[in-house]
Amino acid sequence: LGRTVVSYPMTPAEGHSIWAGEASLRQQVVEEDTEDWQRCPDFTGLERVGGVDLSFIKGDDVNACAQLVVLSYPDLELLYEDSQMVTLTAPYISGFLAFRETPYLLEALQRLETTQPSLLPQVVLVDGNGLFHYREFGLACHLGVLSGLPCIGVAKNLLQVQGVEKNEKHQSQIASLQKGGESFPLTSDSGKVLGKALRSSDSSTKPVYVSVGHKISLDTALRLTHSCCRYRVPEPIRQVHTHTHTHTVKHIHIFPHAYEKSHSVTRLEVSLINESQLRKTLSNGWEEQSKSKWLAGHGTPFQVNLSANASLIERDRGRTFHKSCCSMGSAIKVYNGKKRVGRLSF
Repeated sequence: LGRTVVSYPMTPAEGHSIWAGEASLRQQVVEEDTEDWQRCPDFTGLERVGGVDLSFIKGDDVNACAQLVVLSYPDLELLYEDSQMVTLTAPYISGFLAFRETPYLLEALQRLETTQPSLLPQVVLVDGNGLFHYREFGLACHLGVLSGLPCIGVAKNLLQVQGVEKNEKHQSQIASLQKGGESFPLTSDSGKVLGKALRSSDSSTKPVYVSVGHKISLDTALRLTHSCCRYRVPEPIRQVHTHTHTHTVKHIHIFPHAYEKSHSVTRLEVSLINESQLRKTLSNGWEEQSKSKWLAGHGTPFQVNLSANASLIERDRGRTFHKSCCSMGSAIKVYNGKKRVGRLSF
């Protein structure tokens, strides 16, 4: 994976000053259907749907994997995927997450448009919110306005905002959804419908939260999201998560202060729930080969290069290790003697 760095002001005060000038973007959001396929009951003419997400490595709010997938519609088969390890330099400020993450997702769409324009999605499902947001301008709106593509926000968790709360009333409304496709509105204190809670499948009682991003109406966004669901999470977002997690397993982070002092690593310490299973797979343990600075795990499908580029894991037998031994949230700690100098996250 390559790595992209986008420069931003590094203090919250500077960030607020810059981002305040972006208010005009909100005025450009289109909350109605603009494409012919959107007006057809079965979405005739829609052939490609995209999904985007930016997933952080566990315990790290700076290094992340920006991911784009494009699926065929209505078959929902993978046509294209793009993964890029990125380093976020913008500070985290509550409510301004889109300004921190959008550039990397936009770059993924731009790479696709440059290299394979025929695969550019006709609509993008964003793992996050659109109008259902503090200032009615979430990640899906931001990406939609800047890319010019129809976008839909699909959140897995409820954002408690503008009077919408996860209270007894909300739980009662969820319980009233009897089958996949049923929904109820998310209404603000002022009476405005910001989005809808959708029971996306018969098998899941937990809803997803759908809102307009750009160039699509709420009703159409809801219908399309439901039509993309094989499980609770719509397939474009579910698959983007699958591919993101597969790629983040390749990322090892050597803490800068440690890497400057020493390129050598003396041991890896396993820290995960299924530790016994992993130790069985690593039957011969880990060996340090100091001359070449390669650390190889015998019996495992990958090697760790600790010399020139300490950020990559090259695996010679595909995804075997990730699929057979590790679940999300697993981690391997990297040590130089007794000092912890890095981590390998899944």
